[in-house]
Amino acid sequence: MTYAEIAATLGIGKDAVNKSLQAASKNIANYIIKHQDILSVLLFLFF
Repeated sequence: MTYAEIAATLGIGKDAVNKSLQAASKNIANYIIKHQDILSVLLFLFF
């Protein structure tokens, strides 16, 4: 979906969608950085 489609669906502005997705991306990146050991094991087991 485009930002405009997401905004229309949720009834919020495109800027709010952009800010929310940026915050989510930062949270995901921080989580990955903090949990590298667990993710490494999971990736090793998966492949």
